[in-house]
Amino acid sequence: MPQNVARFEILMYLSIVMTALIGLLDFSRFAPIVGARFIVGMVGFTIAATALLVWLIARRRQNWARWLLLVLFLVGIPGYAMAFAELAQDAIVTTAMSIMRVILQGAALYYIFTGAARDWFGRRALA
Repeated sequence: MPQNVARFEILMYLSIVMTALIGLLDFSRFAPIVGARFIVGMVGFTIAATALLVWLIARRRQNWARWLLLVLFLVGIPGYAMAFAELAQDAIVTTAMSIMRVILQGAALYYIFTGAARDWFGRRALA
């Protein structure tokens, strides 16, 4: 596995941990609004789906999953911007953590599309 792929994997798993922590910290804030089951379900789904994509990308060399993760990240950027503006007023800690999560994910995606990772997904390099 190329170094860039290993970096991607580490950064993405760190972002998953951040997702879980943000969910825990914001739980009491949003549970009365949308319900506890909804929050647990959404955070659980997000963690599971992200972990599956990371595994498919880093361990199974699935190029389609790499592109899907990039598209999901790019589509989510406008939502991140709006959420940061709203959360910054009331939840400075989780807003800072959310910004850090986006930075981790952006860096991870940079690594997975650069250097030896490109050839690795093209199956031109040896496993």
